[in-house]
Amino acid sequence: MKYITYQYTCQGKRPNNEDFSGYQLIDNGGLWALADGLGGHKHSEEASRLTIQYMLEQYRADRTIDFSQAIGEANNLIREMQTRNPEANNAATTIVAALVENDNLRCAHVGDSRFYYFNDCRIVYQTKDHTVAQAAVDLGEITRDQQRVSLDRNRLLKAVGSTDQVRADVLVTPISVQAGDAFLLCSDGFWEWIYETELEIDLSKSSSPRAWADYMLCRVRKRQRETADNFTVLCCMITE
Repeated sequence: MKYITYQYTCQGKRPNNEDFSGYQLIDNGGLWALADGLGGHKHSEEASRLTIQYMLEQYRADRTIDFSQAIGEANNLIREMQTRNPEANNAATTIVAALVENDNLRCAHVGDSRFYYFNDCRIVYQTKDHTVAQAAVDLGEITRDQQRVSLDRNRLLKAVGSTDQVRADVLVTPISVQAGDAFLLCSDGFWEWIYETELEIDLSKSSSPRAWADYMLCRVRKRQRETADNFTVLCCMITE
């Protein structure tokens, strides 16, 4: 299989971009990862960068990655940064990552950055946010569409660097990838402004990850407010 990838990031209307993303293709697989530093917390852009760089370095060195261990180590790095620099004492970040090995995909996340997997241009799997709003959705108190405008949508229940230990949600049963499938990773500054059905529609009319991203970004930009957050999207299409 081949994994054709395109990534885009923008600081939106914020003074700096606290998102950080990257990917590495090795043999017939790869690692894709995206982090979103917590807004309003000094040095959170360093937290997101440290997390992604650490995970990519581990993957390049070992050609595989244990998500629980790697995210735990990234958490330790951020906590050490907080100890060295009092100004960074609240620095933290979300993380979402996907790993493909032997045509099987696993993913992991902490926070509200998301992963979506598509088969036949339909979403067959997506992560659940670690937020107060997601908990309300799970309890049936609000709908998934209402989650986008909920005042609790950004109230994280956990983040990398926020406590001494963090447990990532890791997909237990791997997804068997097929030619024609696709997936994307994105920060909340992206998914808040676009619906799942629109992700599917834009994928169905796209011949490349760049075209797919352009369609989606057109929707996002039209809907964003003057206080638009950083937003990042990492798109991948799978071919023979």
